[in-house]
Amino acid sequence: MSDNKFGCRRDFDTGSGKASYYSLEALEQKMGGNISRVPFSIRILLEQALRNYDDFQVLEEHV
Repeated sequence: MSDNKFGCRRDFDTGSGKASYYSLEALEQKMGGNISRVPFSIRILLEQALRNYDDFQVLEEHV
């Protein structure tokens, strides 16, 4: 899992324990731009890049 370099990981509790997701809204506020206007399929890929960011296989420039 990513080290949350971009500050976009959000944690929440479920009945089965803790879970997390990567907020594209938080990324949009931090980095600027208008992610909400990007096609849905690209937003899925962006969230995947945030989730798998490791600065080795997935680099900051990928995000």
